[in-house]
Amino acid sequence: MRIIDIKTQPLGLVLDSYCICQSCHIVDTDHERIEVGHPCSTCGEPSPSGRSFFSLPVYSLINLMQVSYHSENVISQTGGLQDHHASEDTKLAVVIFFVALREVLMTRFLRSLLIARNIPEDICERLFEDNLTHTQRMNKLFQSLTGQKWKKAIKILSEDSGIDYANLDKFIEDTVNARNTFLHQGIKWAVGKDMVRHCLERIPSLLQLHVDLHNKYVYPLYKTG
Repeated sequence: MRIIDIKTQPLGLVLDSYCICQSCHIVDTDHERIEVGHPCSTCGEPSPSGRSFFSLPVYSLINLMQVSYHSENVISQTGGLQDHHASEDTKLAVVIFFVALREVLMTRFLRSLLIARNIPEDICERLFEDNLTHTQRMNKLFQSLTGQKWKKAIKILSEDSGIDYANLDKFIEDTVNARNTFLHQGIKWAVGKDMVRHCLERIPSLLQLHVDLHNKYVYPLYKTG
């Protein structure tokens, strides 16, 4: 599992690493795409401009996670009762934003896949309305569109990339369970400091997973279309 030092490496730099070719739709780390006319190393088409792969909501959620994480560290040092409750709130915020991030990324991937398949917008919306929860989208809609079960897909991607996405997936499941336990049962120790820190440390791997998903399932549709 790849992790980062969240004190020394701004996560914004990780986001900005990924660019998408506006012709063939491959996602890579070729920053020279920002230069007009720069040929894509995959398809050879000249770049009209650089385009980041990840969208504004992804940037915003990661920024909120970092702000909450560093606020929690400051609050926890004061030690007062009121500050203790504030510290618990900020820990929960990091976890909530992390879970929201994986949901945004999944929905974004599925929508990109539907667009690549030239599925009409009204049908796309119906599919999302019929699969409202993240679990439905991951276990039903994902399999319908890719022909692979989620667990099998990440196993294949793990083998191809050398990144343990199964471990990441298990951590996300644990995080969702901790969030639900905190929110629905009021058990505050369900969300520990280590889990909060690991949420930030695993963001790069979560982003890379969705780059790999895109390049495996979305990019080939443009390549052969």
